[in-house]
Amino acid sequence: MPESPPSFPLFLDLRDRLCVVVGGGAVGLRKIAALHRSGAMVRLIAPAVAGEIPEGVEWICRPYRSGDSSGACLVFAASSDRAVNAAVAAEAKKAGIFVNVADAPQEGDMTLPAVLNRGQLTLAVGTQGASPALASCLRDRLAEAWTQEWATVVELAAALRRKRLTVQNCGEYNQQVLRRLLAAGLHEKVAAGDQRGVEALLAAHLGGGWTLAELGVELPKGMP
Repeated sequence: MPESPPSFPLFLDLRDRLCVVVGGGAVGLRKIAALHRSGAMVRLIAPAVAGEIPEGVEWICRPYRSGDSSGACLVFAASSDRAVNAAVAAEAKKAGIFVNVADAPQEGDMTLPAVLNRGQLTLAVGTQGASPALASCLRDRLAEAWTQEWATVVELAAALRRKRLTVQNCGEYNQQVLRRLLAAGLHEKVAAGDQRGVEALLAAHLGGGWTLAELGVELPKGMP
């Protein structure tokens, strides 16, 4: 049997886009929470829920019916009923809507990674549905290395890009500068709350006149 091609990874802007979740159990509620954080318009189809629903989520309190996924950009089949999930997947695919099937990933055409967020930095680990538990374990290992100060590093990199690096109009140049800064200890100085050290590093690699205040970046409070 030929090996399946790798899934195509991407990040979606779901703001004000309708996403339908079928099933109000723990799995469905986790998907609802993630979609809600992403700014999606979330519709839940379930006769009951196992916990609180975020404000703004539309809850249709009944079993799934044909046509409930109409107009959605994404559908999530997460009920505890195998037959319902299969029917949801079949209808979504027929309508050309991407669908995730919690209990049978092979029936859908998208899987969800285990995600680690550090501000604007997002690390995602996926196994194409082969082992979500393993993906979660690997995500937790990454969390030990990619700690919260990376959010500030990303903020600083974005400020540098806006102010100076894009003047060169060259992505390769941008990467080279950031690689040098990271190799010289940028992350470690941010983690230590060393403002003078960060600014000295910027001056050494980009020239004088670089301050965190001018860049609009503040090291997180509570760092030593």
